[in-house]
Amino acid sequence: MKRTSTRIRQITDASIICAIYCAFFLLSRLSGSLLEYDLFFVLPIPIALYAYKYGFKISIIPLFATTILSVFICTTPFSSFVYILPSLLIGSIFGGILIQTKMKAVFIILIITGIALVSEILSSIVLSSMLNIENIFKEIEWIVNGIAELAPKLNLFGFDVPFFQAILEGLIPAILILISLIDAVLIYLLFNLIIMKTKMFRFYAKRQPFSFMVAPIWLSISFIILLPIAVFSFMHFEDENMVVHVLYIIVINVFLIFSLIYVYFGMKTAILFTRYVNKGWLIIIVYLFVLIPPFQLFLILLGVIDSFYGISKRIIERIRINNSNEKQ
Repeated sequence: MKRTSTRIRQITDASIICAIYCAFFLLSRLSGSLLEYDLFFVLPIPIALYAYKYGFKISIIPLFATTILSVFICTTPFSSFVYILPSLLIGSIFGGILIQTKMKAVFIILIITGIALVSEILSSIVLSSMLNIENIFKEIEWIVNGIAELAPKLNLFGFDVPFFQAILEGLIPAILILISLIDAVLIYLLFNLIIMKTKMFRFYAKRQPFSFMVAPIWLSISFIILLPIAVFSFMHFEDENMVVHVLYIIVINVFLIFSLIYVYFGMKTAILFTRYVNKGWLIIIVYLFVLIPPFQLFLILLGVIDSFYGISKRIIERIRINNSNEKQ
């Protein structure tokens, strides 16, 4: 009797999951399929919750059912098999396997990043090129042409279109890696937030997802050494030697990835400081720093300094001391 009740519950919950996805696909269709492209990190969450409750194998059923339904609802089958299926698979693996283990958050996020990266490469480069539809190269060409048209109005005379396009195309690996990493982090955070706030699973073990996010000193030293090499590579980017040119591209990609990771380190430290001084409105300034490239340099510098002097750890310790004093 209990087994039958469990099966009925599994089927009922699977139906609810499919209904949630169908509603999402309908909204996405009305928006021109923008939701499934721009909110990739949201798609894995419902199936991840289901997989966490019932296991990976059981979650395969609503996974394929939802994929089949998406073929009839979404604008193109391309969306179903390139965007939706990989995101659902990420959700099942995340909720049914990875989060069930004692694996550290950093490794879980890296695994999800790897799966998301494969999906990004297939959708943005391989399959889109094979099917002769809009791909990342066409998008870059469109962006460059748009900037070139605005250049005279913005007093950007002497704007070198081929050079700028070559730079952006050279940064495609870094762009795809960073998009995948951001999606993985958002999936992890959103999943934890939903479970903790709704208390859906009492047995869920709360983790500190970003306690690992203090840059080790060796990483910061490597980043500092990489800085002048990256500047030199950018200045000599148009070198005619193909081997040297490829090396420059690799260096610039690695530097960009490092830089944005250190933006996070600096942002984390800055947000901890706003919490310590109890000035919530300062978080708005921190987020503005994240969005404005010149101010990102400050966050990068703060992230590097934090790795050497442990500023964030000291702030956390002081916050704990203040909290304990208040309780007494």
